[in-house]
Amino acid sequence: MDQNIIDFINKYKDLIDNDKWEEVYTLADKELPREEISQFTSVLLDADIHPEDYLTELPIWFLYKSDIKEFTIPNSVTSIGAYAFQFCSSLTSITIPDRVTNIGNGAFAYC
Repeated sequence: MDQNIIDFINKYKDLIDNDKWEEVYTLADKELPREEISQFTSVLLDADIHPEDYLTELPIWFLYKSDIKEFTIPNSVTSIGAYAFQFCSSLTSITIPDRVTNIGNGAFAYC
């Protein structure tokens, strides 16, 4: 795991422990390069931590360039941020609930 991601996790451990994912991803967008935001999300998912269960919007760069194969967006999500799944060339299945009313630019580009 990249040292920037480790430092980010340690810096915002309290927010992460309290499922303040909207705040965590707002900070990640300001402090981490886009590929590290995706790596951060992948580390969480690999550890069976699902920030998407606490979000109303999947943030920008959420799983950018990830090797994820399938993904189910929870019913709490109403918006998918720009580039959220861009370059996810292994993505073969995604479930998007009817509540999603906005999909950002390039969210699924090059999938």
